[in-house]
Amino acid sequence: MPERGLAIPQGALQAFTDSETAVSTWISPARDDYKYREMMFDKLIARIDKTEGRLIVYEGRYKPRITAETDCLIPFPAKLCQTEKDKKSVLVHLVCDDASAWLQDILKYILTGIAANIFEVHGAVRSRKLDMVAVDIFNNVQDTDFEHEFLKGKLMNGGEEYALDLSSAQYGYFEPVDPWREYFQTRVSKLAARQHFEYFGGAKQSLLAERGDKDVKGIDASLDAESSQELLSSTEEWQKENSTTIMKMLKLPLEDFEMKQKLWVDFIADNLGQYHAWLRERAEKDKAEATGAAQTCKQTKPK
Repeated sequence: MPERGLAIPQGALQAFTDSETAVSTWISPARDDYKYREMMFDKLIARIDKTEGRLIVYEGRYKPRITAETDCLIPFPAKLCQTEKDKKSVLVHLVCDDASAWLQDILKYILTGIAANIFEVHGAVRSRKLDMVAVDIFNNVQDTDFEHEFLKGKLMNGGEEYALDLSSAQYGYFEPVDPWREYFQTRVSKLAARQHFEYFGGAKQSLLAERGDKDVKGIDASLDAESSQELLSSTEEWQKENSTTIMKMLKLPLEDFEMKQKLWVDFIADNLGQYHAWLRERAEKDKAEATGAAQTCKQTKPK
């Protein structure tokens, strides 16, 4: 999809009437997913080996005990990635469900009035340009034959169908939007049923069911759910402060649009960083209070 599609052609008075422009609104949040994933990264990587068409990711040893939400956050090892594309591939490796789930609210907000009949689709991947392999601390190699999730949507004006693959970089595809027919014929070997979760938001509901559990999955789900809300609230806040909307931004020339988009993404990242800092402070405070209470209990225990 040509980058020029980010700007509505001169003379088009109504927003989102040009199908190429409408499709470009899908691309914007998909690209921003890399920034979000970097701030939400939760994998401990010790080493990355690269050969022709392959990345082998070796996991490190995680903390023995995860008690706070921010314990799940791990600095992304950018120095282990040889290229920017390698970085993007590692960021979205094995997170297709998470991408559909935790970007659902912001995508729904952005695509309102643009796309209809959005579905979460599961299928088996073919025609990979890149193979990624994960190896754990015991040298167990993860099975790479797993189902992949992506989105399918139809433009409200024109009816064209498109695939939005938020984590396609793990397979070597770095443009997230493709015409549905082309994507299905070249990238999907077969579709897979996912009972009760085909609707847009199904992945989110599935992961939200884990929220509140005291294990790592439950703690991680809580962090993801709260952080995804920060994406939406920060977007609304930024638009209000700048007296703009996605609709207005898409009428701008490409250069101006990209400048506004960068300011928008930076604003979200700053707010999300502040929120994570607050979570860390709260966790430290809770830990200190728990330690103090335990010491008091020990001191007052009858002999």
